[in-house]
Amino acid sequence: MRDLNRIHLVFLAAFAPLCILMMPQRAACLTCRAHDSYTMDSARGQLIYKRSEIQRHSEAVERAVEGADIASFEVLQEYIAHWAACTSPYATDKSHVYYQGEVIEGLEPGSFRKMSKGYYRDNEHIVFGGEVLDNADAETFEMSEGALYRDKNFVYVYRRAIVRSEFQRLGEGQNYVRDKTTVFYRGEPIAVDIATFEVVSGRGTDDSYTKDSNGVYYMREPIPGADLSTFEWISAYYAKDARRVYNEGRAIEGARPSHFQLLDCQYSKDDKTVFTRYGREKLDRRDALSFETFRFCSYSKDRNGVYYRDELVSGVDVDTFRLFSSKGWDRLKRVYFGTDKDHTYLRELRVAEGVDPSDFDESYFQDKAEPTPSDSAESHDKPTAPTPLYFPPKRPDQKTTAAI
Repeated sequence: MRDLNRIHLVFLAAFAPLCILMMPQRAACLTCRAHDSYTMDSARGQLIYKRSEIQRHSEAVERAVEGADIASFEVLQEYIAHWAACTSPYATDKSHVYYQGEVIEGLEPGSFRKMSKGYYRDNEHIVFGGEVLDNADAETFEMSEGALYRDKNFVYVYRRAIVRSEFQRLGEGQNYVRDKTTVFYRGEPIAVDIATFEVVSGRGTDDSYTKDSNGVYYMREPIPGADLSTFEWISAYYAKDARRVYNEGRAIEGARPSHFQLLDCQYSKDDKTVFTRYGREKLDRRDALSFETFRFCSYSKDRNGVYYRDELVSGVDVDTFRLFSSKGWDRLKRVYFGTDKDHTYLRELRVAEGVDPSDFDESYFQDKAEPTPSDSAESHDKPTAPTPLYFPPKRPDQKTTAAI
């Protein structure tokens, strides 16, 4: 139902910022990862659009939404996150469609709706990034087998319409495509040698690294000093040549390509150095040969000790230390514990006094299925998943009565 794809705005002079009504009689002020918002300035009686500057590749925007009909104003739902609907830059009232607080002329608000991959439409027009795609045929506009939209004449890559008979995808991702004469990156033409241009990335949809006869590129930007003849992809965001290792196109200082390996989370190492923050920092006083990470990202160890968030935890026996957690879909609700031969440790590796480690193992935890919210508007895009919500009753054979 269309109502389930909208967030109804109720403007009350006594409330700022704005509260968003998910369903009739159900009000909630939501905090989402989206950076677009429509709020009511009660002092001025004016509807305001804001876009945060922390959104990548964008600048902060704040403008008044001129002429909007408050009673019928609705903000389209962009996505679902943690059971909450998040706002998009698109909105409608009874007469207009808005993008970032400005009217898009010629659209019919009653049929305007979200598609996917940033595309929106009414019954007669296709819209991307707030612009009506003049070449698009709304009647035949559909998703293709390659997860790109097309109509009877064109394939669409962001705003770019490419003649279907000339369209060619480069690699398995969607960033790079070409026609007869031009290579495009996210729909924008780039200056490369089309005859020798290729995607270097080795698996799946990762097409970050490319090269032609003139050099190597990351996200279309040249990588200074990269060796064309030996350059190879390692994994998502990582690559190397005979002299350097790269993350997101930036050389990792001091990394030795012949010994470099990726570890879990943000860690990597060679035979001499341990790196964190995806190669942006070196970890001092780590034994690289013995360094290893746990599946739980805050924890690591080498032959000299066990670390929590890269800080050495004193007194932990390295040889007998093991780490485990309750299982569950939501990492924020997992419970992390460790043991060595002498102690049981809480999440931050603080000693749990009085808890015998021999009585503490993975069977101590149980999973409990988190109930699915009854409000379908909040949950229809969210999978049900097990989430640990409690400690189980103490086992009969446990020797300690200490509370954890």
